[in-house]
Amino acid sequence: MKLKKNNINNIENEIEQIIKKYDKNNISTINKIPCINNEKIILIDTSDIFFCYIADDKTCVKLNNKVYITTNTLSEIEEKTGFFRTHRSYLVNLNKITEIYSWFNGTYKLIMNDHDKSEVPVSRAHVKEFKEEIQL
Repeated sequence: MKLKKNNINNIENEIEQIIKKYDKNNISTINKIPCINNEKIILIDTSDIFFCYIADDKTCVKLNNKVYITTNTLSEIEEKTGFFRTHRSYLVNLNKITEIYSWFNGTYKLIMNDHDKSEVPVSRAHVKEFKEEIQL
């Protein structure tokens, strides 16, 4: 049986997608993110992080009741931790979400389980993937 070139390309694409999904689920994660605190570098355990965001061109790491600055970019943190990107300026630890509600124009807001009950946006560009990720 001969396979047409289109069929081979489709099969290759499907295999690539499966491998990417497998790799994402089995990502090698680090346990610490270096952050700056009073001119010292402290190592924050990733399980203590609720979310990360960009503010004033700085990458912020939000813990329960503290915010630290890191020299890592959101993309670097995403690669290292597997946190979910909900917006171009936000990464979320999915284990720290308490509530989800519809916001406007097909977007969502997440209520985090931190001391401040912080709200994190989910942009329209990330809604579909977010719903798949949390099986909604």
